Amino acid sequence: MYGCGDLTFMKILRLNFYTASLILIFIGILSLFININVLEFRGEEARRGIVAFEMLYEKSFLQPLFLGDFYFNKPPLFNWLIIISSFLIPWSELTLRIVTISAFGLSLLIIYKFYMKLFDNKKGAIFAVISYLTFLDLLFFYGYLAEIDVTFGFIVLLFFYFSILGFLEKNNKYILISGFIAGLAFLTKGLPAFVFFLLTYLTLITFTKHFRFIFNPYLWISFLILIFIAIFWIFNTADPQNSIRTLIWESTTRLKDNDKFIKFISHFFIFPLEIIKFTIPASLFLVYLFFKKEIKWKIFDEKTKLLFLMILVNSIPYFIATSGKARYMIPIFTIFAIFIGRILQISSLKIQRIFFYTALALVLLRLFIGVIGFPIYTKYFWISKKGVAEDIYKLTNGSNKIAFDCIAKKEVAIYLDFLLRTPVKKPKYIPDWEYYISCEKRNLPIVKEYDFKKKYKLILYKRK
Repeated sequence: MYGCGDLTFMKILRLNFYTASLILIFIGILSLFININVLEFRGEEARRGIVAFEMLYEKSFLQPLFLGDFYFNKPPLFNWLIIISSFLIPWSELTLRIVTISAFGLSLLIIYKFYMKLFDNKKGAIFAVISYLTFLDLLFFYGYLAEIDVTFGFIVLLFFYFSILGFLEKNNKYILISGFIAGLAFLTKGLPAFVFFLLTYLTLITFTKHFRFIFNPYLWISFLILIFIAIFWIFNTADPQNSIRTLIWESTTRLKDNDKFIKFISHFFIFPLEIIKFTIPASLFLVYLFFKKEIKWKIFDEKTKLLFLMILVNSIPYFIATSGKARYMIPIFTIFAIFIGRILQISSLKIQRIFFYTALALVLLRLFIGVIGFPIYTKYFWISKKGVAEDIYKLTNGSNKIAFDCIAKKEVAIYLDFLLRTPVKKPKYIPDWEYYISCEKRNLPIVKEYDFKKKYKLILYKRK
């Protein structure tokens, strides 16, 4: 393929492909930090912050807590990372989001190294990195939000790295490490770690027809490491039985409508469109090359075929789960990016150039949105939960006896936690509360109502 100086995309600046790519990647990562504290918490970010804050405050590092309740829906590793971050960065939006951004950046490094191990081609490796960096929903949304998915994706990517390379290179040490990494994946998101472990090794064994590997003791020790980590955490929670039941519910709830044939079929056909949308622009190039018949199974080497099959098999659970969402496939998108890199590596120079410029345009757009878009959106289109929390803090004179019972507006709770430096909890955990925050009408003196112009109102009460 082309050498370092053979492909010049930025002729005006006289930069070769590799220098230009490093600049693009740097700008892409930098864009995730711009005005990161201006954009307030949204969605499940607040839940992750509340859980981590309470775990640290109560020194309950094995049992997650949420507004005082035991929280069993997710294991604690992501919260541990937030807690570690809080020792370096004072509690703010960045404290939580730096975990996701770090996992995103580290994923890029592993994708590059993984590609080089598989195909030993720098250009293809860089295309793989740029593909993952510029997946639309990662660059503009999940790549910086304090959600679990990108961090989970990084850990599963590490699992893919050690399991696939360990198998192909007959490196038993890597096989053992893959079990430990799968254990970390369990501590991040629960039972899906077992699914990735089983489907990945099943794919490796059947594709290579190396069935004797089933009897490799290192494979079984690796699996036992995964089981040990899972059992150790479960039986150190406050209620192991409830913990197991909740983890099973979390993993099977996506299948709740599978008995509805029409919904199942519609999901099966619509889900690929969601995947394409999530992974634009790389997915559009892949679709274009497929219809142009430039992608043919027979031109792929065995490692590329294995990679494709690995993506396909690990995607099956998400295709059959009618409530599945494209973001749940972020762990698989990591190796999908490697596959895209391989396709672009063997594509024409014209396709490579168009892809690079498309990626550059998206990165610059993301930078612009961070600099200009976030402040405008926050000022004119967003009802500030942080502002509500600050107002409540003033009205209550910084009282640390505030009961909070409005999960729908949990963003207010996390900002109150930051201001009070102590967690707000449900009223049953603060029986001597002085102020009470609820979404419901109560027979209590109202201090102030906050209208979010939706079905929920937040009401601050004072004890009679």
